[in-house]
Order: sequence, then structure tokens, then C-alpha cells
Amino acid sequence: MSAVVSDTGPLRYLAECGQTELLSGLFGQVFAPPAVLAELSQPGTPLSVRQWIARPPTWLQVRAAVRRQTWPRLGPGETEALNLAAELTAEAVLMDDLEARHMARDLGFRVIGTLGIVELAALLGIVDFDSITARLLETNIRLDPRLVQEARRRVSAGPPPPATP
Repeated sequence: MSAVVSDTGPLRYLAECGQTELLSGLFGQVFAPPAVLAELSQPGTPLSVRQWIARPPTWLQVRAAVRRQTWPRLGPGETEALNLAAELTAEAVLMDDLEARHMARDLGFRVIGTLGIVELAALLGIVDFDSITARLLETNIRLDPRLVQEARRRVSAGPPPPATP
């Protein structure tokens, strides 16, 4: 897989649940801009997240974007993540914010949110969807119950069969 860039949300919520290693298992290496690290380090962020980002894993590569396009309705982490994704020609952007997700799609990126990461890991048999989703719901993440049900249904159905040549 080519480059994957993360915004703050997925890193934060997976760190709160002790599931950040899902990212390295699914994507190998993940890039994040400095603004994302700053957001993860803020005093109001849960202590477990601040402790995790104080010693980031080797698979999390911090890189500043040279590009400086701005989007007035997006925050610094989202803006820097999209700029970095554009520079790296990223295959996917990991983000939860709805407005940022729309912008990322408009820019041509595949967007995967925290729930999508858990769904993908569950489809691959790496985690139990319901137990990780329950842990996520103990955080302050906002998940639409309908989206959770749809993801649960897809996980229950199992991965699609491999394509035949």
C-alpha cells in the first residue's frame, strides 16, 4: 500500500482503546503532520493518548507538508493532513470529521475513519468488532448507530470472496 496519512481522530481514539497497533498491522507505515501531534499532546487530551504520543511508535512518521493550501472550515490537523496527503500522493487519509472527510473525497482520496479501521481489522480477523466498538463508545467519539450497525453487518457477512482471474 502506498502512503497513508492520519488526522488526529483515529490516532486519538485508537490510542484511548489501546489499539494503535491496528494501524501498523493494516497499513505498515502511517504519516502524520506536526499539527496532529500537537493536538494529541494538548492538556485536555486523555492522559493515555498524551503518554502514547510522547513516545510515538516507529511506524508513525511525522512529516511537515511544504504545501500550504488552506480550507477555512478545517482545523490545523485536518488542513496539514490533507496537504501532506497531497504531497505524498497518499492512497488513503484516516479522519473522522465529516467536513474534512468530504474535502478529502473531493480531493480524490480514499477516506477511512476510526470505525472503518476497526471494521477492516475485524474483516481480516485481527480484532473482534463488537469488543473494540464497545471500547470506542466508552470514549467521546461520536458514532452514528446506523453506521455501527452497517459495519457490524458487513463484518458478520465476512470478507468478499477473492476475485478470480
